[in-house]
Amino acid sequence: MSVNSNTLAIINRDYVLNVSSVLNKDHKQFGKSFLTDGDEETCWNSDEGNFQWIFCSFHHSFILNELNIQFQGGFSCKKLLIKHLDNNQRELGEFTIYCEDNNLLQKFKEINPHRFSSQFIRIIFLDCTDTFGRVIVYKFELYGQQCKNHESQQNFVKH
Repeated sequence: MSVNSNTLAIINRDYVLNVSSVLNKDHKQFGKSFLTDGDEETCWNSDEGNFQWIFCSFHHSFILNELNIQFQGGFSCKKLLIKHLDNNQRELGEFTIYCEDNNLLQKFKEINPHRFSSQFIRIIFLDCTDTFGRVIVYKFELYGQQCKNHESQQNFVKH
């Protein structure tokens, strides 16, 4: 698999971003666009319910290396599940990340030790700290390397 040697922020490139829900369906105030707008005053606020998620669909395959996320304390999760999916939305592999319940920007580096590539990533918020399962995210950044072709790894081990 050929990989572009430059590390780049893939979430701010060509992508389609979807979320599980928006608080009171108020997309103008709490919608998905606020995840990546760079404004410290705006946020994505999910509605109630377990297992909120963010789904990223990229125009090219990437090797995901790093996730930076900033929650609102009290509306975070203790565990994130990152799933790599193929074109048919079948799971290719997954990684678990453990978060803290605070307002600080949390940086998770080297989250992909097998250097697995995919074009679709679903991030699922598990073990939410809010009683009703709501999640509030002020900053969401993914960093990785773009693959020059769409070869997939056949011997990926789940974690």
